[in-house]
Amino acid sequence: MSLPDGSQVTIPTLTGAVEDGDRLLVLMNLDAGGASHGTTPAAPQDPAAFADLLAQAYDTQASVLD
Repeated sequence: MSLPDGSQVTIPTLTGAVEDGDRLLVLMNLDAGGASHGTTPAAPQDPAAFADLLAQAYDTQASVLD
């Protein structure tokens, strides 16, 4: 990502997508806490916890929409 002053910054991101019939569930986690000049980038989030949350979101949408 480019900041207004032209410098570059990295933002840790986790993205998950699941297709369920004609539906697409997308879950994203972006931590822009370190996205300002001179700050330390945020630590990456826990991929296992993110995968658990994605599974929970999938189960919830499936039970409500099916």
